[in-house]
Amino acid sequence: MHLAGYAKRRFQRGRAIGAEGREGIHDFYVPMDARITELTEEAWQQYVLGPEWAHARPARLDFSGEQYTLETLGQPRTEDSPADGFLNPKMSRCRMFLRYLNLDQNRLCDIDLLHEKNGFARLQVIKCRFNLVVTCDLVLSSLLELNLAYNQISIFPKLGGLPQLEVLILSNNLLTETWERIKEAKRLKRIDLSFNQIDALPSRLQAGILALSSMGQVADFKVGGNPFCEYFKEYQVFCVKAIKTLEKLDGMPVSSEMRQELAKVNLYTMERYDTIIQDRKAQLDSADVPEQATDFESPDILKMIDALDLAIADASRAVERLKTVVVTFEKVVSNPDLFLRFVFQSAKAAEGDAKDGGEELKSCILTFREACRMLFERHDACREGVVAVLSYGTMVAEGRLGHYCAELLMDIAQPEGSEAYHMVTHALTRNVIPVLINLDLNADPLDPRAGVLLSSLTQFPPRMTDELLLDFHDNTGATGLQRVGSKCSWRFREEPLDAVNTGLMARLCVLDEFCLEVMKVEGIVDRILAAIDNRALIDDMSKRGLWLDIITIASCMSVCSPDAMKSFQEVSLHVKLISLLKTFRSSGKMPSMKEEVARCRTMAALFVLIGNLMKGSDATLKECVRSYHVMEEFYAVTRLHPDPLLLTRALDGILIVLSKDDMRKTVLDDVVEALGKVTPQLQFLGGRKYREAFVAAELYIAPDPDKVNMKQVAPMLDVLHNEYVHNLFVAICRVVEFFTVMASKDSTCDVVNTHLNQAGREQELLKLLVVPSDDVKFAVMRTISAVQLDQLDAEELEFLIKILADTRNIAAGRTEEILAKIIQLLQKVCEATEGDSAETGQTFRTKHASLATAQVFEILVRNSQRDTYGNEEEEDEKMTLSQSCLAFLMAVSSFHELRDCMRDQEKARSCATVLKCEEMLHRPTVQDVTIEQTWTGRSWKVLMNCLRSADRLDSRKKVAFRALVRIADVLEGRTDSVHKKVGSGVTRLASREKQMWDEAAIRHQLLFLDDGEWDDRTEQVQSFCVDGPVDLLNYLLNSDTKEVEKKYAELADPAITFYSETRNSCIQVVEQAQKEFFDDFDKSSIGSVDIDSADDDEYASKRGRDIMMEKLSQVPREAAVTDGESFLHAPEKFVDTRSPDFEYFFLPGGLGHISRSFIVAPSLRALNAVLEVAPSRTSRDQVIARFRDLRLVHKLLSLLHSTDFLGCHNAAKTLRLLSIVFDLVETPVDESAPEMGHYSLALPSTRLACLDCLMRFVSLLVQPLLTALKNTHQTPLSRHELTLGSEICRLAFKVSQSIPTVMFFRPGETIQLMKKQDLALALQEDPEGDVFEKVHRDVWADWKHRVNPWCWERVYHRFFHSDMAVALVGLLIFDLSLDAGGSTGNAIDANFASLRSAKVGIGQFATDVLCAMLVQNPGMKYEILEAFAMAETFFQRSVRPSFLHELLSRMNLGLYEKAIGGLLTAHEEGRGVRNPNVVCRRVVSAVVQDPGLPGGATPDCTVVVTQMSHGPVASGQFWLLSQGFTGLPLVSHKTACAVCARHEFCPAPPEVNVRRDLSELKAVYRGFGEQYLIALWKNNSWTTIICEKTHDRGFLLGAMELLSAKTMNTRARIFDDVAFQKAVLAKVGREEVLLCACFATLDGGPFWGKAPRFFVLTDKSYFEMEVNWGKWRPQGEDSDDITFMTLAPPLFQDEGEDAFNVAPDLLEEIQQAHVAREKRTAMGRKLQDNGADSSDEEDIAEMIELEDQEKPHVVLAIEGPGTDVDSLLSVHRKLDIGDLEDVCFEPTSHPRLTLNLGAVITIEFWDDSARESWRWGLAHALTKSGKTFQREWRTQVKPDEDEDSD
Repeated sequence: MHLAGYAKRRFQRGRAIGAEGREGIHDFYVPMDARITELTEEAWQQYVLGPEWAHARPARLDFSGEQYTLETLGQPRTEDSPADGFLNPKMSRCRMFLRYLNLDQNRLCDIDLLHEKNGFARLQVIKCRFNLVVTCDLVLSSLLELNLAYNQISIFPKLGGLPQLEVLILSNNLLTETWERIKEAKRLKRIDLSFNQIDALPSRLQAGILALSSMGQVADFKVGGNPFCEYFKEYQVFCVKAIKTLEKLDGMPVSSEMRQELAKVNLYTMERYDTIIQDRKAQLDSADVPEQATDFESPDILKMIDALDLAIADASRAVERLKTVVVTFEKVVSNPDLFLRFVFQSAKAAEGDAKDGGEELKSCILTFREACRMLFERHDACREGVVAVLSYGTMVAEGRLGHYCAELLMDIAQPEGSEAYHMVTHALTRNVIPVLINLDLNADPLDPRAGVLLSSLTQFPPRMTDELLLDFHDNTGATGLQRVGSKCSWRFREEPLDAVNTGLMARLCVLDEFCLEVMKVEGIVDRILAAIDNRALIDDMSKRGLWLDIITIASCMSVCSPDAMKSFQEVSLHVKLISLLKTFRSSGKMPSMKEEVARCRTMAALFVLIGNLMKGSDATLKECVRSYHVMEEFYAVTRLHPDPLLLTRALDGILIVLSKDDMRKTVLDDVVEALGKVTPQLQFLGGRKYREAFVAAELYIAPDPDKVNMKQVAPMLDVLHNEYVHNLFVAICRVVEFFTVMASKDSTCDVVNTHLNQAGREQELLKLLVVPSDDVKFAVMRTISAVQLDQLDAEELEFLIKILADTRNIAAGRTEEILAKIIQLLQKVCEATEGDSAETGQTFRTKHASLATAQVFEILVRNSQRDTYGNEEEEDEKMTLSQSCLAFLMAVSSFHELRDCMRDQEKARSCATVLKCEEMLHRPTVQDVTIEQTWTGRSWKVLMNCLRSADRLDSRKKVAFRALVRIADVLEGRTDSVHKKVGSGVTRLASREKQMWDEAAIRHQLLFLDDGEWDDRTEQVQSFCVDGPVDLLNYLLNSDTKEVEKKYAELADPAITFYSETRNSCIQVVEQAQKEFFDDFDKSSIGSVDIDSADDDEYASKRGRDIMMEKLSQVPREAAVTDGESFLHAPEKFVDTRSPDFEYFFLPGGLGHISRSFIVAPSLRALNAVLEVAPSRTSRDQVIARFRDLRLVHKLLSLLHSTDFLGCHNAAKTLRLLSIVFDLVETPVDESAPEMGHYSLALPSTRLACLDCLMRFVSLLVQPLLTALKNTHQTPLSRHELTLGSEICRLAFKVSQSIPTVMFFRPGETIQLMKKQDLALALQEDPEGDVFEKVHRDVWADWKHRVNPWCWERVYHRFFHSDMAVALVGLLIFDLSLDAGGSTGNAIDANFASLRSAKVGIGQFATDVLCAMLVQNPGMKYEILEAFAMAETFFQRSVRPSFLHELLSRMNLGLYEKAIGGLLTAHEEGRGVRNPNVVCRRVVSAVVQDPGLPGGATPDCTVVVTQMSHGPVASGQFWLLSQGFTGLPLVSHKTACAVCARHEFCPAPPEVNVRRDLSELKAVYRGFGEQYLIALWKNNSWTTIICEKTHDRGFLLGAMELLSAKTMNTRARIFDDVAFQKAVLAKVGREEVLLCACFATLDGGPFWGKAPRFFVLTDKSYFEMEVNWGKWRPQGEDSDDITFMTLAPPLFQDEGEDAFNVAPDLLEEIQQAHVAREKRTAMGRKLQDNGADSSDEEDIAEMIELEDQEKPHVVLAIEGPGTDVDSLLSVHRKLDIGDLEDVCFEPTSHPRLTLNLGAVITIEFWDDSARESWRWGLAHALTKSGKTFQREWRTQVKPDEDEDSD
């Protein structure tokens, strides 16, 4: 009916090529009277493609017209005829470009030649309706649609070779089985199986429905019209419920309403419907069911034969008839009584009184067997049922039914490895093994089924029997084997030898557990030895098989049982065996082939046993070789015998002897001579000896060897299934491998290796890769891998790559191992760069690497998509192949010229697929498939696509963690060339993410980037800075964090409101003050006032200033930001970091989920990378600008609420990020001049909202930190808590420095406000306006200096509340405690050493913040000082005075800085600058050398960097002030000066000695250590600045660089003073480790009274040096961006697995090559700025020359002209640390250190932190020296006496 409706739809013209075809080919028409049945060359030329058919490239071909009745698509080439049709060699171009093929309405029976191996690589659509196709097995990786409707298909097609298939139409065929196999095509969206013959029970249909559900994309499914639909209409409900993606079912739309209704329907389980359906079918079909189909209550063999005959005759009922037979056999096997009297009653009755009744019974059994054979061959749907019947029949002994059933099964299973073979194995495993498992093998008498069953097992091929016995072992374990072994052994010992029992023992002895169980039977070895000596067994050909089984048992026992081996040696079994071997050899060829086969089997078994005995004992081996000349027996076989079994065993025996070093020297020459230098053995590998070996092998598998055709032709290697020939190939490969491997160790082996190479060894071996045997392929690859790489040519490499391309079923057999071997060999070739193999490697990389990479990627993807279903062994095999693929891809990634082939869209998709499959299909604890470590994965975009695509990685699992880690590594600049660990586990990565960042280590690892990695990283960072941060945070945010983000956003309004209220309050105060001023102003007296002689300050203090400040003081301050005001509740305390569960990677539960801390940590590191080590300032600016977006700050902070604050230091890392983003150095103060820097935010309110948000978050962290600090007397802070405290101090400092950037009032804004009020009245009284302007200037000039600071004071009160102050004080005290208690006892305290890096910054930043708080809120001063005065550190010692002195000094400096702006503003007004506004950016006390200073230098100098705006112009200034702030609390003046604020520490007024515009700054040289810098001016003069405070240098340098120009490109360059460093290293020596270096003074006294000296401490020595600054000269510009040595003492540092341990010579090469790269970068920048012309030829030539150097980084830079490095430093004193006797830290206000190194040396440091650095350095040096020491506390401290001594 359907055929009639569709047959009319035919094309009237036979157009065969579409519009997408080759341009220039016209449409061709087939005449209506032509009939094309074959695609001959004539047909291609005349009717299909035209005259140019051989060159056509059609995209579409249509053969559905009436003129086509194709019966075949082509035939392969044979000896008699060439290939034709599509397989015509001239059609290769057509096959390559064909995408659409329509074969409707032809007479095709087979379309399997449409295969990728035939060139159909791009075929996407196949339509083959209305044909005669029976089976379909296609392999087309690009096929999207397959339409096979209206054919004769009865077996479901194999879909594993169609990975991209989306549409499958199989309607109107003869399918009878369910569709479980459809899940092989995971991308199917439309499936049509309607109108077939599927008639399965619901329980069987359930598997098919679940398969559709698991595919995840099925939208349209048709299955109506099948027989089961008539009885089981509920299937539609089950389909809709199970398949969530279903949109149409049987043509009906599936709506959401339908799903809702069906969800309410309650159904039985599908298994329960089986009974219901059977009842329904019985009711509908009762009239048509024959009586024979159900009359099996008393089963009988004749009734079964009748049922089988009916099934053969009626195909429509065949399956049902067969089921009755299957059920009958199930009953027979499961019922012992029925088993004993199996249903032969009818047969026996039929024989009557006939004497030959046995023949009648045999006839019935043979008829039964033939009926099974016929049914199997005629009806494909019945094949499984027939095999099931036969498997049950093998267990029936009567009438030898089991024997005949086993014979038929063996015929069906041929050839080995075929689908039928696996079907038989599966049936036996499912039906036979369970019976064996359930039998009681210890019962007496033995269950009759056991004997029959065990006897049946011995009849199957050895490999199948082994598989069945292994299955039995897997299901029963040692217990099952013990039962069988005990029973068999007992029968073997006690009863006469039985062939069945002995055969079973021989088969089972291959299992060690069974063999050991046999050995437990007492006397079993003696029984075996007696049987071996039994000449009756040996000579009786009928019992030869029994004797060979005994030899096999002995061979197995000799391997697994030392006791058996010992017994065999005691009786000299090897002597008897060699004697027998010689007897059999000398007997010559037997008269019949059957006897000859038996003789060869016997000799082979003897070879095996002798070989085992030789392997087990060196003494036996020597005796066999030297005394009994066993090698002659081996040689004889190799010379004369083409028998594959004998030759295999002989070669194995030879290898056993050669494996022993002492024997190899004795026999090697003889072996080489006997084997003819091995080259004759290659002739068996498909050569002229191959046919002889094959024919001889056929004798072993033939039922009757005498009937074998000895002249038959050997098959092609690709269809060779003879296992004996396979074993011979393996043995020959092993021999070739031996001589290949030993060629480099032995000259004789080298000669053989040369002959093998000349004989074409590689070509002969590679031919074997087509043999359908995994063992052969694996042996070939082992041998090829041993061949020297220079002996492989291009064709052989191409063949190996082709093997990869042709492999389809990766999971079959040992395919994974074979592919792994091939890929490993290709990896070796790819990595070959030296020696003789370099040319081969270059050839591969040039011609084959791209294709090989694509194929390896494809294999990796397909392998990753395999589901091992929890089978650990399969998963291990899968992992082995994946790791081999990864190793190859990483090798390719290491070559610059090959990296392009690793980066394309297909590779990116493959990378995503592999990662997703690993996440879904692998157990979380197995080895990782680290594809992200390849060059493909070295792309943040590729990995981010895996994280944000529809099929995104789960952020709770380890694969996503690895992807995030890789993104961070790429952005951070970690090289792939140092760490090449394939499959490096997440454990190592997690341990790295646990640590806090080390900036020095991050910068150091840039050393190891090669040029390609360097350039790629630059591009990666630049692209990441655009959208990467937002994408990264959006991936990590979940529903919970988004709620927190919304709440953070709600907190922005109060901050903006605070800004507005503060500003409005100031405006109101100013208006009120101004009104009162003008109301009280006596205008009549203006003319008489002597303005010039008036005391301006006194006038201002009486009127304007007092009024304004009084009003400002009346405005209430803002309450502090506390957690109580917000929804964000702080935890009471942090998690216990000492708990074993803290930072545990995998969460409990077994789901593979990981701690969220490890997901957040690498994301933060990625963001830190683009800030800390950005390749350009532009990239860094982009990220900073992004993170100054308030919304992004909210995202980042809300992310932390989803994890532990301390886990992986995530809170500390976030604070570090934000401290960089909101660094004052990056933020210009004057927002009215935005061109000074583009970091400024558009609105001050937005800036304030960001800072407010940060401090709210800090407040959350302060609460639990306070709890921890309160308990430090019992439990010290952990490393995590201390690190967090350090970062809180850092961020608080940055915020305190950023507060002055929030401009509540811009310069000039107040003046304009003043002029609006009473301006007319003033001008009326004073037309000239001079008096008004004078009064306005005197009274209101300091407005802009007063109001903004007052607003800032309110901000300080809002941000830095009392809890913050307490926390800062607590952290400082704990920091001081660590310093004081760091070296107790006779060794350095481990905690003291390990916490050093964690506490870095607390002393500096906490002190600075406290000072800022004291400056803004002087009322807190006494409380804070009292807290320090009362505090006690470890061992009840008070806080050291030097620290308190420094705290007061810094506070005074803050007050001084607050006042200095007014002085400098007045100075600018004196210079004639109108209305200047000078804002201090940095004030530093220092020792300075400058030409503008009196005498060129001064030890008492204040360096000030300011930013001044006057009108629309803004600029930076550099000031040197003398007689300035000294850092000491001086005696206050009787009256306050006109500059400083009123406080008791009022310094003397400073004097301006030097003023320079920073626009004149040319460069700044960052000095060695942490104190000095040198400013180079454009007039080629320079200023040397040695900062008093250790950490001031960085802030000063940043401010000078930022204010030197408006744009980044024109700012002063920053260089490292490498010449000074080189001078230091020259004096110290490279063999010593630098620990500390600083400027200080010697022997006490104020530092400004004496010249500073440079002190250096190494791990071995103490140095005291003097700097001759007159020898210093500016360096060349080539030193830009050179890596500079930093001082980081490796105290107790554990380098760990991730350290860069590089050989010194390699490091030197890396460093030298980096000079080239950085010079090239600098020159490129220079040429880009200036333009490359003829004048640049030298630079360009030098750049070209530098291209030859490959790697980056250097420690020292190029010296500038005139620098005298040798005389720059002079060593005054050098002492050995080993001579140290005493170390004293003095309790004076100035930090002093006294060392007794034979001579007493007292060093007076300029700040407390410098002395503490020396405490750390000395601790390290003393620990390394191994010297013991004792801490000593002084109970009383006298003046000038030490506080403590070590």
